[in-house]
Formats: sequence, structure tokens, C-alpha cells
Amino acid sequence: MSLEQIKKQLKGKIDDRYIEEDVPMWKYTSFRAGGNARMMITPQSVEELKEALTALTELEFPHMVLGNGSNILVKDSGYDGAVVKIGKAFDYVKQEGDKLVCGSGTLMSVVAKAAVSASLAGFEFASGIPGSIGGAVFMNAGAYDGELSNILDRAKIVSKDGKREFYMTAEELQMGYRHTLLHETGDVVVEVELKLDKGNRDEIREKI
Repeated sequence: MSLEQIKKQLKGKIDDRYIEEDVPMWKYTSFRAGGNARMMITPQSVEELKEALTALTELEFPHMVLGNGSNILVKDSGYDGAVVKIGKAFDYVKQEGDKLVCGSGTLMSVVAKAAVSASLAGFEFASGIPGSIGGAVFMNAGAYDGELSNILDRAKIVSKDGKREFYMTAEELQMGYRHTLLHETGDVVVEVELKLDKGNRDEIREKI
């Protein structure tokens, strides 16, 4: 399967600037190691993500989804497929009452700062965990006797083949120790809703 076929299928759906070839993966992982990926696609919206996943699935082109690249090790010989990068378009935090609604590409440290600013408690345990909130949901990240399953209200998901968009609760995600149903399905988190509690800003900051 040629890269040109993928580009042709994505023509007019994703800007050519966000479809790169022969991309050094050391730039995109926390270990700063690894060879090149054959292609990287960086969707600028949920719709573009769906288009990318649909095209790659239909063309049976090997691909993987990458968030912040924390604790990801790419072999020196590289990855002979497409990396779908969850980038800046998925980096946002909005407050809705006692909820924080976060794009899946938002760093955990950024979510923690937003929680402090909003005087919302419950995220303190996660403030020092590296990586993005999407990756944290994917693996049910945790520390200091807390884990994402305790504060996740629901997550917006795009199916592995890009055909469907839906919500799943923590219970539906079957969140266990560093594991969720997403490990089996390969579906992708695009947005996260965290249910927190009103608290004292200074106490939240001190606990962090």
C-alpha cells in the first residue's frame, strides 16, 4: 500500500501540511529515542481524526494512535506504518459547573492547574502523572491511592475504524488496574469529562 493512495483518499479532508512522511519518532516520545515512522497524520478536529482512521482502516494500512508519547519506546528501525498524532487541536480544558471537560491531548499538569483555578478537588493525585489525559484514561492511570476511574464521568470515543462517535462511562470502560476495555477495542479517546468536587483553592494547591 503506497502513501500516495492514503494521501489521495484524504485529499480535501486533511490539509497536506498535517500529513508528513519519514517522521523521526524520537521527537514525539518522552524517552527521546527511536527511528522514523513511515507517515504521521495530525488531525485538527474529531472529524479529521475519523477521516484518517477510516482511510487507514479501509486501505488496510498499519497504523497506531499516539498522544503525548509518554513511556512509548519506538524501535531504532522505526515504524513501517502511519502514526495518528493527537495534537494541539485536542488540547483544551473547559469548566462546566463541578466538571472539567478536557480534550484528550491535554497534559495532566495542565488539567491540574485548571482544577486549582476552578477550586475543584479530586484531581490532586494525578497532577504529577506525565502524559495526556487521553492516555491516562486509556490506561486508567493512578498514583497516591487514586486513579482516573474514580473521577471520570464519561469519555467521548471514536471507534477504531473512524465510523462511530459515542460516549462511555468509567463502568462501561471496565476500568481496572492500568487497564481499560480500550486495550481490546483499539477505540480512541477524544474528550474526557471529569466529575470533581468544590473545594478550597489553597488546600487543593497545598495537597498537589
